Amino acid sequence: AKCPEHDWKIFLQTGMYQNNLKKSPIAYSIKDNKIIFTQIDPIPHLDVREKEKKITIEYINHAFLIFKCESFSFAIDPWAIGSSLSTGWWPARPRRSDWANILNKCDFIYISHNHNDHLHQLTLSKVRRDMKFYVPKFKTNSVKRILLKFGFENIEYLEFEKVYSLSSDGDFKITCLKSDDHREDSGLYFRYGVFDFLTTIDANFIDFERFPQKVTVLAAAIAMGSGEFPLCFDAIGDEEKEAIMKNNLNAELGLTNKRIATIQPKYYLPFGSFAEAKAGRDQFIKQKMTRHTPQSYEDICNKNGVHLCSVIDNPIYNFVGTKLAGTAFPPTDFIEVTDEDISNEISYVKEKYFKINDDLILDYFENSRFVDQLSLYISWTSDNFITIYKTACIDFSGSKPKVDFLTKFNWEKLKSEYDLDGSSNRYLYLKVRREILN
Repeated sequence: AKCPEHDWKIFLQTGMYQNNLKKSPIAYSIKDNKIIFTQIDPIPHLDVREKEKKITIEYINHAFLIFKCESFSFAIDPWAIGSSLSTGWWPARPRRSDWANILNKCDFIYISHNHNDHLHQLTLSKVRRDMKFYVPKFKTNSVKRILLKFGFENIEYLEFEKVYSLSSDGDFKITCLKSDDHREDSGLYFRYGVFDFLTTIDANFIDFERFPQKVTVLAAAIAMGSGEFPLCFDAIGDEEKEAIMKNNLNAELGLTNKRIATIQPKYYLPFGSFAEAKAGRDQFIKQKMTRHTPQSYEDICNKNGVHLCSVIDNPIYNFVGTKLAGTAFPPTDFIEVTDEDISNEISYVKEKYFKINDDLILDYFENSRFVDQLSLYISWTSDNFITIYKTACIDFSGSKPKVDFLTKFNWEKLKSEYDLDGSSNRYLYLKVRREILN
């Protein structure tokens, strides 16, 4: 069986995915020739305090939101300056010039996961060292470990589906929700008086899609039809890439329609995904990249009787209780990412990480504890992926990954000699710019 959206494949006879992952089965029974699934409890109930509290939601950039309540404020996933994802993504929207001042006035920051468009080192370098951080309690401590490395120490875990106050204001309750696709990712649900706010951020299959109904605001990431996938995959033809991108966009609209129809929010706020491949060396991505905009959800919202909140038109939303009291545009200067910003950062990364560190590569892969019937080939390349400086092969099929640095490498020859009988390792070949892996 194959997922029509992501092309994931599962072998029904074994319950194994193509990448050798096997998920825990959902409890069920069979009665009268029908499969009956055991009911899963809904997400935690947040007690309603019958007070019409004032709260302001301000969109800063990408997944960076600030919430200003009557006696406290907090932010989620700050990324305002610099690049993310190895200089591949840059903020697509201009940032307000005083963003750091506003962020530093917050009482706490929530980080949803460890991808650096959500946990961004340069942005957080502008944050006071005593800032309070709340992070999900993931098995690998993936967020806390990085924050500690950044020099922050005031960090506390939030356990999934457990209800917290986090403020002296007794009318505020919050819980974090786990993505259920085996990634370490999360969303948030909080209540402030009669107002409640639910966001999946950009996590998939949050809490098995167990959502509260009739929330005040539902916020979710704007879908990208493409990014590096499928555009950077040489094994996929141009026509298939176009089909994948179109299917991704259509599938996401269908999922959003289903969520909105189920949750029945008063307001829908699409945000996130305001990132672009701005560097000159990545123009082929920028030119072909597809994504929705806030207006893409207008028909869905109209059909479901939901008010659409466009952060492009109005970054600030003021609520009194469950009613939108007004919108605003920040009365401040805005700063765009410049070509000089991009050139300077890429030059810095190239200079700092120019040397290919064999010991670092050996340590990383040999101690990864990853096991799979897979041989991974990685080439360190020039900006245009043509000149190859070094290639390594990592065999994950043994009890411990084995790394070999290759003096001769011919990918086309390897492919032509590949044994299709299923007993050999699968092959995966990655070309990565020289400075990115060091």
